Amino acid sequence: MKKYAPVDKLLQCLSCKNWLGKNSKGIICKAFPDGIPEKLQWNTVLHDKPMYGQKNDIVFEPIETDEDED
Repeated sequence: MKKYAPVDKLLQCLSCKNWLGKNSKGIICKAFPDGIPEKLQWNTVLHDKPMYGQKNDIVFEPIETDEDED
């Protein structure tokens, strides 16, 4: 059975399969290639639906792991 990696308490983005990392524009992902809004970075809001002004419909998708449940 597949489990999902937990959402980090500080940065939900680290547990998302759309995460790309950091560059000169800041912390980026497929949904926000020009920089992830701080309210998402710090879990002020969850990215479970596209945000106003977002240029695509990509949202949080948990990273799947192949670890078995104990």
